[in-house]
Amino acid sequence: MCLALMSTVVYLGYIDEIASFILAIVAFTDCLINAENRKRYIPLFVLISVLFCYVLYSIAIGSNGIKYILIDFVIQIKSFLAFIVIYAISPILTVSDKKIISVICLFNIVGMTVLLFLGNTYIELIVGHIAYCGITIALNSLIFFFCNLDENWNIKTSHIALIVISFLLGLMCARSKYYAEFIFFMFMLFVYKPGMMRGFKFKHLVLILLLFSVIALAVWNKFSYYFITGESDSVDPDMLESFARPALYATGGLIILDYFPFGSGLASFATYASYVNYSDIYYQYGINKIWGLSPDMHDFICDAFYAELAQFGVVGVALFIYFWYWAYQKFKHLTKNENFKNVFIIGACALFFILVECTSGTFFIQTPGIIAMMILGFVSAIAREHTTTSAEKKSFKIRL
Repeated sequence: MCLALMSTVVYLGYIDEIASFILAIVAFTDCLINAENRKRYIPLFVLISVLFCYVLYSIAIGSNGIKYILIDFVIQIKSFLAFIVIYAISPILTVSDKKIISVICLFNIVGMTVLLFLGNTYIELIVGHIAYCGITIALNSLIFFFCNLDENWNIKTSHIALIVISFLLGLMCARSKYYAEFIFFMFMLFVYKPGMMRGFKFKHLVLILLLFSVIALAVWNKFSYYFITGESDSVDPDMLESFARPALYATGGLIILDYFPFGSGLASFATYASYVNYSDIYYQYGINKIWGLSPDMHDFICDAFYAELAQFGVVGVALFIYFWYWAYQKFKHLTKNENFKNVFIIGACALFFILVECTSGTFFIQTPGIIAMMILGFVSAIAREHTTTSAEKKSFKIRL
């Protein structure tokens, strides 16, 4: 019931570390007991090896203290581990499991909606930031969608209505990222058809261009502020306080060039560990004087996941991009069979959700990111189980 537990407390600290530890124990136990399943964890072994090489590199260049380098190592591996382990063990959710998780999801959605109506005072007291209300509603809606698919991967119209209403309620969080995610979900739910991107059809090209044009319009104001001009027409306090984010992205680009090809090392830039033991990188590039990035006021150091990729350099960025290509390959086969349309929609929305949320904030390495990666793991496991031969399906399964 790990997924249910996490969907209940996406806003509590340390639940992500606990869940990651549980998944790591499951993977270790599976490898120990079922030797034939070890090959399924090859991606995990590769991930650990790559990050361990970065640990050695970081120690060699002195990117931060060894303790903080190891802390960052653990933080960086959590979400990737969640996807790989769920994909490897192919968890089976029983009917009762799905009912329990569905109730929890509805409880979370209602709770976040109530908070949105109550306003910022209660939101900040309970979840810390209004963005978490939107994140929680979106993730719980996707989990509810997944848990209400029947044995033929169909879903009742009444359940679709509930999901759409939930996403509509989430719009009250008024976050540009949520607007993009909402538009994409509505497109996938009501416009997308399996196989529409295979081959060239002018009407499909127009639809895709229209989709991304609408998304661009919805997020343009903040996109322009963060990545182009640094100016905004709106008087949004969050924007006024977020000059740190453009500075992080600009400095990240410089770090990638200056520390070619492996970056500035773990715990050096835009991460939790880099401000707990304040990194010299901030002094080196003069951003220690920027409000929100200074040693005394560092609230916005962990404010953009993509910026922290500068720690890993060109090589790390390339590996990060390849990971998402590899992950998408795991479930894209579902598009070949219209029966799996809903499963693919869930996977595509989870992937889009992750990529959008990573633009601002460190959602990916927190509890919401692990939940989204678990959803991708479930979807990818379904794709594997229904696109392989019977002989290839000899696998360990765990009941959650």
